[in-house]
Amino acid sequence: MFKKVLIPAALFALFIATDLFAAGPGGIVSNPNQSPEWIRTLNRYASTGVDAVFFNPAGTVKLTDGTHIGFSNQSTYKKFWFHDNNPLLNRDEYSSYVVSPVFPNLHIAHKKDDLAYMFGFDLITGGGTGTHEDGLPFSDFIGIALGGGDDAKSEFSGYFAGAGFSVGAAYAINDMFSVAGQLRYVYTFGGNSATITPFLNGVEQPTEELDMTLSGDCLGFVLSANIAPTQELNIGLRYSYYTKMELEQEIHDGKDLYGAFAERDGQKADNTIPQDFALGVSYDITRRWRVETSFIFYYNEGTDWSDERGPGIENGWEAGVGIEYAAVPDKLLTSIGYLYSKKGMPDELQTDVSAKIDSYSVGFGATYYFKPTLDVTVAYIYMWDDEVVNPEGSLGSTQKLKQNIQTFALGFNISF
Repeated sequence: MFKKVLIPAALFALFIATDLFAAGPGGIVSNPNQSPEWIRTLNRYASTGVDAVFFNPAGTVKLTDGTHIGFSNQSTYKKFWFHDNNPLLNRDEYSSYVVSPVFPNLHIAHKKDDLAYMFGFDLITGGGTGTHEDGLPFSDFIGIALGGGDDAKSEFSGYFAGAGFSVGAAYAINDMFSVAGQLRYVYTFGGNSATITPFLNGVEQPTEELDMTLSGDCLGFVLSANIAPTQELNIGLRYSYYTKMELEQEIHDGKDLYGAFAERDGQKADNTIPQDFALGVSYDITRRWRVETSFIFYYNEGTDWSDERGPGIENGWEAGVGIEYAAVPDKLLTSIGYLYSKKGMPDELQTDVSAKIDSYSVGFGATYYFKPTLDVTVAYIYMWDDEVVNPEGSLGSTQKLKQNIQTFALGFNISF
């Protein structure tokens, strides 16, 4: 039984980092939360601000002539609830927080006449750090099954980030149409650490540890078009493609959790970012009111993933709508948005070490303009999901999973 459970569990080592310490809404791998303006509206794929560098590169030609810089950071608080009825565990209920205080974004665009040049730094995938101080069903089970005890205390920590560097240019064909292209390099790194202490008849047994890191990279490109049929209406189109990305795993100092992860040392695991296609529409209803809506499609089924991702993963998508209101024209802009995320991961693949659950998100915030060339944005998003029941989770027993995420964002835009 132990071999049946622990071999699949070892394969999940990659997921422990990428899923449990990811930053919020998005696809199975990809992050959409790349600006505070997105946090407060949840719909930016028709952006003509400096965050268009990520969301709508062709929209950068709508900026005024000059250099525009946007910098922001997000802090995320993620809460997990797990229920596992495995008879070896001495408790059924688990809950923990994961706190990720740093998630930066930097967008730079220089626009002159019909041309715009751009640079972007974004955490394309992952972007989270944190510790499950009370452990997971997975880690407690290993302590009991392999540690020779009848109970166990465990702690699991991890970090994971895919740093994306983008350069590109946009060209305005005329007042209505513009196009853009970008090249993107993504360097991904992460790691897991764990301590597991078994107990036998209440007596503490020797503690076992895990120290594992992983890293890899890939290249990608982005194609974009912007259509502005009228002064009030703007439409953004974006396509992203990435080459295959494999993350090399390394075990340090022999810390492999009773040998459960020993075979992963030096092996490569697939974390290829799926292609995506995004559509955004914004419309100025009046001088004070604006509506934005968006749709993004994640081509999961066309991704060259290895068997570690498992069968049954379907394509994913997100759709939402946001409303902006100029509370004080040219000075204070407020907004609220809604987003639904369909991940494409079926319930039978959702576990305590690999959770990508369909979710609902509400965001709101405000932008204050100190002057036309300097503004600050504060924003907040709350994400929740439905409870998932997997009759055969990571331990071969029934698992129930639920989570929510809160993210706070602060950002500045400056032009000169």
